[in-house]
Amino acid sequence: MDLKKISDALENLVRLDVKTIVGSYTEVNGQLIPDKTARTIVSHINLLDGDISTAMHEDFLSSPLEEIRQYHAEREQQSQQMIQNNIQALKELATFALQLSRQQQDQDNLQELAPPSNTTTPFSQG
Repeated sequence: MDLKKISDALENLVRLDVKTIVGSYTEVNGQLIPDKTARTIVSHINLLDGDISTAMHEDFLSSPLEEIRQYHAEREQQSQQMIQNNIQALKELATFALQLSRQQQDQDNLQELAPPSNTTTPFSQG
């Protein structure tokens, strides 16, 4: 794996893209590609510093597409909240996994310290 691929992967981890397309589009490798006549709003949200960049066609500034602009803004907020919820869930999962790992390690340490059990019983004569 080259440095460019690693850099791109890291960029994808910290950037959320929200795209609204009004009109025709095609899907190529999971990417939505708007046709030339389509109108789009695209927002890039940096998850580390919270910076949001939005680009839109001027048609979204007036009716009837201004309602779509509001819809896009709501989707931005929903996306940010979803990411925050996912981050919190990952933190909780990591904490739980760490606790389980520590418990297992403690149990292993106790077993190492315990004297070997005697599985044979002496016979009593008499």
